Amino acid sequence: MIMPKQIGIIKLKGKIGDLSLYKSKDGYMARQKGGIDKERIQKDPAFERTRENGREFGRAARNGKLVRAALKSVLSRAQDSRITARLHQVMMQVLQTDPVNGRGERSIVNGNMQLLHGFECNAEAPLASTLFVPYTLEVDRSTGIFEVKLESFSPVEAMNVPEGTTHFRLLSASAEVNINQNTYKSVKEDSDWLSWDGAILPEMSLQHQLSADSKLPVFTLLGIEFGQEVNGEIYLLQSGAYNALQIISVDTL
Repeated sequence: MIMPKQIGIIKLKGKIGDLSLYKSKDGYMARQKGGIDKERIQKDPAFERTRENGREFGRAARNGKLVRAALKSVLSRAQDSRITARLHQVMMQVLQTDPVNGRGERSIVNGNMQLLHGFECNAEAPLASTLFVPYTLEVDRSTGIFEVKLESFSPVEAMNVPEGTTHFRLLSASAEVNINQNTYKSVKEDSDWLSWDGAILPEMSLQHQLSADSKLPVFTLLGIEFGQEVNGEIYLLQSGAYNALQIISVDTL
């Protein structure tokens, strides 16, 4: 179908019958309503592949929403505007690695969840470009304890901070997620607000107590947020735009 372009002096937006009028970078345009009948897509064997793709797309979207909900306590403090789309893209990649089920029935549960390891919640501030402190994660499934340990460091040497920073705080969370039942349990722990200066800080530990002997996948995140002290109060810089947060572990059995 040829795309018509409005050339008259009257500029319209909206719908007139089967025509949709809109403004694009090329000017005011018009397009005719069209597409394949919904019932045909749902029933016609020729569209079986479309239906399979749709089921998996929806499943990945629901799973991504669940993971975001499980990690909301820290995600809300360090995420970019495209996190939903970026996480869904990785969820689709995980789903497509399912070696058990056929097309349309593949599941995140059977896929390679390690593809989520290293996911940056704020693509504008990757953790590795923000925090230069060696850390480890100790996991004890029998007790349900997930503990992030950071080595001793000097703040002015161990992080890339935005202009105006006077303080920082480390963020961490672990969440066990039941994909099949759409449930989760999450625990977060922050450090205190710490001065951004040359003082050497001791080793730090951020501990999360989850369910003992759980067989569910556990996502652990580590991040950092920056603040500025004004008259004794600490305020977040740029509403957290420079805060970093990464999925540092996806622990599965």
